[in-house]
Amino acid sequence: MNIFQDEFLNDIVNSILIIIFMWIAYSLITSVTKKVFKVGSKIGNEQKSITIMKLVNNIFKYVIIILGVLMILGQFGFDTKGLVASLGVFGVVAGLALKDIVADFISGFSIITDNQYDVGDYITIGDFTGEVIELGLQTTKIKGFTGDVKIISNGTITEVINHSKNPNVIFMDIITSYKNKTEKVEQVLNQVCDEINQTVTYLTDDMKVLGIEKLTENAIVFRLYAEVEPMKGFEFKRTVHKTIKTYFDKNKIEIPFNQLVIHNE
Repeated sequence: MNIFQDEFLNDIVNSILIIIFMWIAYSLITSVTKKVFKVGSKIGNEQKSITIMKLVNNIFKYVIIILGVLMILGQFGFDTKGLVASLGVFGVVAGLALKDIVADFISGFSIITDNQYDVGDYITIGDFTGEVIELGLQTTKIKGFTGDVKIISNGTITEVINHSKNPNVIFMDIITSYKNKTEKVEQVLNQVCDEINQTVTYLTDDMKVLGIEKLTENAIVFRLYAEVEPMKGFEFKRTVHKTIKTYFDKNKIEIPFNQLVIHNE
């Protein structure tokens, strides 16, 4: 009886030591990953580094828990080999049942590591465009321009248009009347470009006049070019249109518009 008690107490002590060892191992691993990904966040994207760090820590946590449980059960004489075989069968069944969730996690990890998009980017998935407000391993949350938030499973994302990776190239066609002198119109448009280049802070390439783009039945079309920071295109066009209208009014440059002539016999 004393021998049985001694063996049982010995198993208890060994189990406690296993738990302590596993806890120390997990603490060391998380400490190392935090330091590694802290350096990574300074170099790259902080949100991405934090997400990957959580994934790595969770993987190590579950591996350590499984190993610890198997080692403790082995201390009490359980057939761990048979248990591992059973867990393997259970894992296959669980994998089939949770294949969509697993696909979401794999896709989420791929999105993060491939740098397809980050929190704060403006993207289009399908017919929905908006700002990425949350990027997880299972889902992506996008806030549209109307304030609606769309939650998309990462496993269903096959194509993404990222509007925030590169500057927006802007081409603007400005119509003027044939009554205006071409040289004067070009001169005024160059003045507009000079003001825009001096006042707009989010330009990535100076605005310039490319010249006459085409001649229509009732107008001469001039084309302007510029590059701006991602998602600044609409704001930029509004600013340019306002500036052009001001300069055209000041210099009496006519913008053609539809007119109705009535002949009264």
